[in-house]
Amino acid sequence: MAVRDILICGDPVLKRKAAPADPTDPELKTIVKDMFDTMYENRGVGLAAPQIGLSISLFVINHDWNRDEGKEKDGVEEVFINPKLLKAYGKDEGYEEGCLSVPEIHEKVQRKDTIDIEYTDLKGKKHTETGVTGLRARVFQHEYDHLHGILFIDRLSPVKKMFVKKELKRIIEEME
Repeated sequence: MAVRDILICGDPVLKRKAAPADPTDPELKTIVKDMFDTMYENRGVGLAAPQIGLSISLFVINHDWNRDEGKEKDGVEEVFINPKLLKAYGKDEGYEEGCLSVPEIHEKVQRKDTIDIEYTDLKGKKHTETGVTGLRARVFQHEYDHLHGILFIDRLSPVKKMFVKKELKRIIEEME
């Protein structure tokens, strides 16, 4: 198990657009294993490569694992290499989100409830899925944003952003 450090809001890597990942890179399997280990250790449901300092288009999710009991093998582990959000549609839904790179902050974020996606898996197989809904769609959109330098707090209203930035500054100062 290799748990990596998670970058915190303010690190320039988190604001950068990620470069395409090479699905044939043999290091990818190790990176993905480390990402799952890091995600579970920090009780997350998703983790994007930029959050561990790698500016490549890759993220992992397991939105169904039992975080309360710490059973990592519950749920389904999914790997998304060079994902694309082809279309977001349906109704806007608000849902309280948090982020491992934005510690202790949880705010309601509006996102479309249905998406069409494309990605490559760890075996190099390309997938296209339509009509993805529920928590899986929400987590995909959140992690996909990371690959484009967007944090969930960037999607908040200007007033909420001011409040969150003050709170985040206090939290980061306490961490140092």
